[in-house]
Amino acid sequence: LHDIGKLAVPGEILNKPDRPNEEEWATLQRHPEEGAHLVEPLVTWLGPWADAVGHHHEKWDGTGYPHGLAGENISLGARILAIADAYEVMTAARAYKVPMSAAAARNELVAGSGTHFDPALVRAFMGISLGALWWTTGVAALLAQIPLLGRVGALPGVTRIRSGLAGSATAVATVGALVVARIVGGGNSPRE
Repeated sequence: LHDIGKLAVPGEILNKPDRPNEEEWATLQRHPEEGAHLVEPLVTWLGPWADAVGHHHEKWDGTGYPHGLAGENISLGARILAIADAYEVMTAARAYKVPMSAAAARNELVAGSGTHFDPALVRAFMGISLGALWWTTGVAALLAQIPLLGRVGALPGVTRIRSGLAGSATAVATVGALVVARIVGGGNSPRE
């Protein structure tokens, strides 16, 4: 649900093969607030996890958007999601980029610890071995780390492969986030 607010973003912006211009970026940056409005009817069911939709682009140091929240003022769900989403974006093939290796993506998460990401959650995520992450998502995640296959997935017209690899990266990130939530949150309930 975290990106449900992208329903309010025109398809030509979402599917643009290169970086958005300033006006398009402003439109994209509205999606967390749009999403928060769309999930309002689900708040009683989602509980505090609903805040992840509106907070998922906030940064630990307060430089994110849409509200400039910092530290533990950002919901736990959003802090977990920020790590999972960043990992997925870095390791998934896109029309405009080749996916990073899992090791390189993990290095980027560490580099953003304390500025972009909650340092405690990054430490917990880093405690998950690459082998465990690959085992969880199966062969597709392992194949995505092979340089030639990663480039093939980024070529136009290879949508099915690209989607499969992105799905695997999403699964890796989700499993990691669930483990992180359990380690940091102390069980099934969020620590707020």
